[in-house]
Amino acid sequence: LLEMPGVAYVGENSSFSPKLIESLPMINAPQSQSAGFTGGGTSVASLDSAIDYTLPFFGSCSSPGLPGGCKVSYMHDFVSEGSSLADTSHGSNVAGIIVGVAPDAKVLGLNVFRSDGLAYENDIISALQWVLANKTAYM
Repeated sequence: LLEMPGVAYVGENSSFSPKLIESLPMINAPQSQSAGFTGGGTSVASLDSAIDYTLPFFGSCSSPGLPGGCKVSYMHDFVSEGSSLADTSHGSNVAGIIVGVAPDAKVLGLNVFRSDGLAYENDIISALQWVLANKTAYM
C-alpha cells in the first residue's frame, strides 16, 4: 500500500474501550465519594439527547422518578419537532458519567438534540430557562 501513489501512511486499525474505570480515579472521584461527596440532595441537568432511564444502571425506571430509586428524576423534550426521544445513546452515556461521579445525585434529562443530530440555540436556551425556573424543585 505504501508503494501506491497518494498513500502517505498505513497504520494499524487499533481498538479502544470505555475508560470510566480509569477516569473516575483520575478525577479523584473515589476519594470524594469516600469523603461523603456523592451528590446526595442535588440534581444535575443533562442537556443532551434523551436518556434511556429503563436501563438497570439508572434503576430500571418505569418512568422518570419511578420507582423511588430511579436516578433519572425528570425527562423533557425541548426540541420543536415532536418526539425525538428515540435517540438515547449519547444522552444515556453522559447521564452514566454523571451517576458514576455523583452516584446519589438525580439526573434531569433535557433533550435538546433534533433528529438531524444538531442542537439549536433556541432549544438550548429553552432548556436553560427551564433549569433556572425549576432549580429549587430538584434539589
